[in-house]
Amino acid sequence: MALSPSHYCALLPPSLHRHQQQAWQFAGRVYRAPGIEPCLLALQDQHGLSVNLTLCLLYSWWVGRAVDLIAGRYCLEQHGEELARFRAMRRGCKEQLSQLAYLGLLAQELQLEQALQGHLLSALLSGEHKVAADDALAEYLSVHRAQLEQLKNAALMTAV
Repeated sequence: MALSPSHYCALLPPSLHRHQQQAWQFAGRVYRAPGIEPCLLALQDQHGLSVNLTLCLLYSWWVGRAVDLIAGRYCLEQHGEELARFRAMRRGCKEQLSQLAYLGLLAQELQLEQALQGHLLSALLSGEHKVAADDALAEYLSVHRAQLEQLKNAALMTAV
């Protein structure tokens, strides 16, 4: 059974809940920065990288928290499947739905993304094999150096 973002947040310790809320707001600001959405979607669609994990790592870097990338990747394997299935379903039925129905699916997908981000952040911040978030972000985007710098610059410019 999937947990909604509000149910998931109720299970988090207060400090993680605060980070989850801040990370979600941060992710929205960075995602809307010029050029970032297509950059992240290309990393996702062409290279199989997770937008949510990338944004969580970027948030952790921004706030200076060490993270456990192994735990984050494991969490993504455990909890990312529901979002991936939902996204595929939404994309597959786009042409068959009214605009209002499609917008409803987009809203549901956003809730799933927020819940996944809560899981990821919890795993990243509480794992046992922590490294500096900058190192974890660099490892995750290792073959995509240009995107790494673009994402960091957007985070510094937009996350006030």
